[in-house]
Amino acid sequence: MDRGGAETWLMHVLQHIDRSRFHFDFLTHTQTKCAYDDEIQALGSSLALCENPKSPWAYRRLLNDREPYDVVHSHLHHYSGFVLRCAAKAKIPARIAHSHSDTQRMDRKASMLRRAYLGVASGCIERYATHGLAASRAAAQALFGPRWGADSRFSVLHCGVDLDNFESDGLNRRDLCQELGIRADALIFAHIGRFTEAKNHGFLIKIFARIRELEPRAVLLLAGEGELRAEVEQAIAGAGLEDSCRLIGVRNDVPRFLGGCVDALLLPSRWEGLPLVLIESQAAGVPCLCSDVITTEAVEISNLVLRMALAQPVEEWARAALDIAQIRTCRRGSARPLRGTRFDIEVGVDRLEKLYSDSMTPKGDS
Repeated sequence: MDRGGAETWLMHVLQHIDRSRFHFDFLTHTQTKCAYDDEIQALGSSLALCENPKSPWAYRRLLNDREPYDVVHSHLHHYSGFVLRCAAKAKIPARIAHSHSDTQRMDRKASMLRRAYLGVASGCIERYATHGLAASRAAAQALFGPRWGADSRFSVLHCGVDLDNFESDGLNRRDLCQELGIRADALIFAHIGRFTEAKNHGFLIKIFARIRELEPRAVLLLAGEGELRAEVEQAIAGAGLEDSCRLIGVRNDVPRFLGGCVDALLLPSRWEGLPLVLIESQAAGVPCLCSDVITTEAVEISNLVLRMALAQPVEEWARAALDIAQIRTCRRGSARPLRGTRFDIEVGVDRLEKLYSDSMTPKGDS
């Protein structure tokens, strides 16, 4: 439970759900203490460790050894099939597979061995899931197949954000710039996300290198961690951008620095489900330039989002980024257009509470 899109959404759910009616426990895969662990426990939930996550039997033992659950809600993409099979054998009535990512491009390139795994896992989801949720239509197709819409068990649940976090009027750009070591008149671009192949940091650095040539005041903030961080640092050094790029790590104040000092968000992702950070940028009134692989379902405030094909040259991306950075919005109250929409966490939690409550009778093959 470190900071990431799905993990942050789960924390929003835990914070807003009626905890007098619903009790959450979290099954995780690491002994390392993570960012949300203390808050999870402070809110009355517990953390269980699956020491051998590659073995479905490990989940079976954990489910059998702990208190009887009404719902197992799995966020492990295709591997959810094996988890839900264990849940079915443990006679847990509600078994939910949740897709947070559109992996269709990767899956089409999979080896024969992985294709076999995907086929077995998909078969388990088909047989043992009582419900399936997805962050977007593309994410639903990636996990539940092209005919997912014909199955009443499967639906889209857009991940919402806590809009109250974006309503602060105490944001001071000068103070934030000083805190981040940036001159107050800088033109500030940001990327928020794990350092992984999906986020396409190599292309991002090429775009920013051209932005910097066109606008010497430009600065790029990179928030996040991940296995490709060293490669990103090498790309920054190779482009001579050490003085204009800031790697600011994992942040617990995204609404604060997005709304307080960022002029534009850059998201040239190779694939996504529905990136939570794009919802956060709209809530903060910050324009975003993103790749067109990101679904239009993520766009609620159209004048704040510009989608562009990854095949477009770096020059076009750089000029488009500079253009959208000139958009000025009133940051205070920027979240109001999202109130009551599918991206309001209150709306999503209401729907999730109903799903949990209505799914207590067994369905499907157990």
